[in-house]
Amino acid sequence: MANRPDVSQTIELDRLNALHLADSAWACVTLRHGTMDGVLSMRRVSVTERFDFVGATLDGAVALHELESLGPFTLDESTVDGSFLLDRCVFRDDFTFERARIDGVVQIDDSTFARRARFLQATADATFSLNRVTLCAGASFSQGRYGLVQISHCVGTELDLSATTVSNGVLVENCRFSAGVNFDHGAYGPLELRGLAVGGPLGFEAVSASHVSISGTTFGDEVSFRRGRYDGAMYVGATTFERDVSFEEVDLAQGLMFDDVTFKGTVTFEQGTFRSPVLFRDTTFEGPVFFTDARFAGGVAFERTTFGDEARFAMSASRVQFVRATFSGAGNIMIADAQIELDECSFGGPTTLYAPWTDSGLVATELVSVRDTDLTNLTLAGVGLRHCMLSAAHNVDQLVIESPAVAFAAAPSGWKLSTRPPWVQHWTGRRVLLEEVLCRARRLPRPGRGWQAIVPADVGHVEVKPEEAARCYRELRKGLEDAKDEPGAADFYYGEMEMRRAAARGSERWLLTAYWLTSGYGLRAGRAIAALAALVAVATIFVALGGFAPPARPTGQIADTGARGPAAHWVTTEGKVTTSAPVVAPNTFRANLVPALTYSAESATVVFRGPDQRMPTLLGRWCQIVLRILGPVLLGLAVLSLRGRVKR
Repeated sequence: MANRPDVSQTIELDRLNALHLADSAWACVTLRHGTMDGVLSMRRVSVTERFDFVGATLDGAVALHELESLGPFTLDESTVDGSFLLDRCVFRDDFTFERARIDGVVQIDDSTFARRARFLQATADATFSLNRVTLCAGASFSQGRYGLVQISHCVGTELDLSATTVSNGVLVENCRFSAGVNFDHGAYGPLELRGLAVGGPLGFEAVSASHVSISGTTFGDEVSFRRGRYDGAMYVGATTFERDVSFEEVDLAQGLMFDDVTFKGTVTFEQGTFRSPVLFRDTTFEGPVFFTDARFAGGVAFERTTFGDEARFAMSASRVQFVRATFSGAGNIMIADAQIELDECSFGGPTTLYAPWTDSGLVATELVSVRDTDLTNLTLAGVGLRHCMLSAAHNVDQLVIESPAVAFAAAPSGWKLSTRPPWVQHWTGRRVLLEEVLCRARRLPRPGRGWQAIVPADVGHVEVKPEEAARCYRELRKGLEDAKDEPGAADFYYGEMEMRRAAARGSERWLLTAYWLTSGYGLRAGRAIAALAALVAVATIFVALGGFAPPARPTGQIADTGARGPAAHWVTTEGKVTTSAPVVAPNTFRANLVPALTYSAESATVVFRGPDQRMPTLLGRWCQIVLRILGPVLLGLAVLSLRGRVKR
């Protein structure tokens, strides 16, 4: 606005006790490098050309009510020992307060700044407050030092608090800034933003603050918390980020919580360090999110969190919890040295959870819970499942497990004594589910030994029914068989049959026990061959004892006295007379042992059985019947076992 030609009065002073102006208009008011010992008060005053207090020293308070300044309003390098109050003032030209110092409270209410308000390098040790102020060209507090900054119900283009030191904290609430807010490189106490609408970028780079709280806010442009250092906690609630957000290289000493937050752009937590627990609750990531090289020393939890696009985790954490999380896009989760929970989650796109490899080998990462989770589209690679009950999940057959030998615990192996037949058992090492471990540990309570020795310490007392373990084994087996990995499914089939046998009663249990004892459910070829050898050995003993009929004796003997003296003649079974005494084989156990072994082996192997050389007794025939039935069965089980181990 042009200066008013009808106003020509000026006030030019270098020293005075006090100045009180009311209901007047002045062209200039000047106290350049001057001193005022008392109060400066103006009420309903208009200054048309300039207000120049550069380098002035004001020992009293400043109170300007309903002031209108048409020209520049300058207080650069001035000192105010008292309070500074602006109420319902209008500044139509530049307002500068650069390198000024105010020892009292600064309060600016219901005022309008048509041009940029500059408080660069200003110092106000007490409270600096802006209430219901219009900043048409923004306000800059850069490089200033303040005790407490409160900005409430203000409207403007830009708010610049970069490189500012505020010892007692900053509160910005219910404001709208169309061009952005800048806190870069500032040092603050508590920093609280409530009910903001920021159209431009929000700068939080290299910020140091004791506590940060952001709530009820919408950020329309990029937001950067890069290289921030926070001694206290950070809370972000009921907030929307319309563009990209960066938490790169953030160092947060206390907790971090996101509650009811929506990220619409790309979000990155790369190389961030979070020393206390971090919680994402009711949070939505509509764009990609990256946790590359982030470190969560206190663990991180995602409750009711939605990942709408790519989610990439390559981080280290002590514990990671996903509760009711939804992965709509592709997920790549690599977490080192962590216990991971996936409770009530769903995976709409292909998601891989894997443990990283280092020079020393695979880093231990354990999946400890999948309660009520749909495992469709989930792949596990090198992740331990020793602490996880898969029976609590859905669609276990859709789970893809790479390196299952690493994932599952190994069953106790070696020779064991049992309180039930068979009393001596040989356990073969295999992969087992936690469900079977708990089921057996409850049935065979021997602290520190056997199955009790591999019960995880953090599982506690959990009762598992054999039927549940059998179902879980069956679904895992089906998943591997569908993937054409029959050898990999062998251990799961064995575990399924073991749990079925544990749950069975009556004749079914006896049948399954016989199946286990003779061939290890068709998976232990050595056991089937040993059973066949035992069958042949037992049959050999019975046949040698009474399985062969005694050899036929001659039908008669004739005595004859000839020229040479008495002679004996025998009539053979064919009716011929001979002078040779018949040789009768002895029918003893020792004499029959080798023929009985040959007879039993031929009867058991079917294919190699030759014609009977000796007439069997009734016992021998029954032994032959049993051998012809059980021998091929055991041979078939041995072949089946070998095929199951080598098939591809």
